[in-house]
Amino acid sequence: MARGRMDERTTALFADAERSAERVVGQLRMAIALSLGAVFAIAVVTHAQRDDAVLAVQITAASATIVAYLALGALSYHLAVPHRFRPWMPWAPSSTLARAGGPRIRRATIQPGAAPLCHGTAGGRLGCHRRRRFRI
Repeated sequence: MARGRMDERTTALFADAERSAERVVGQLRMAIALSLGAVFAIAVVTHAQRDDAVLAVQITAASATIVAYLALGALSYHLAVPHRFRPWMPWAPSSTLARAGGPRIRRATIQPGAAPLCHGTAGGRLGCHRRRRFRI
């Protein structure tokens, strides 16, 4: 066998393991979505006041997010069978979020000589008396 190549049995074993893992992830996504939906219904929806327009929009957005996560879990579970599953499928949800501008973490930098951010001031800069001269 050439170096770096797997035989047929090993390739089939890895493919089966990928499908099994994706089915488990789909089940976990569905369980988490159902749990979050139940907690959300008990904690928020049952105690929400009917005349609050902003809360109604927030409830709709949260419900749509939970349903979308449930649908993603169901789709993952449904597609993780031998004739439908492709190796790129587990990466699609995370790469889609990254391309759509998902959560980004940036390094906070304080420029030398810049005033520190003060709590409760307009723009975070007014009313600061001390100056910091270091970088984070």
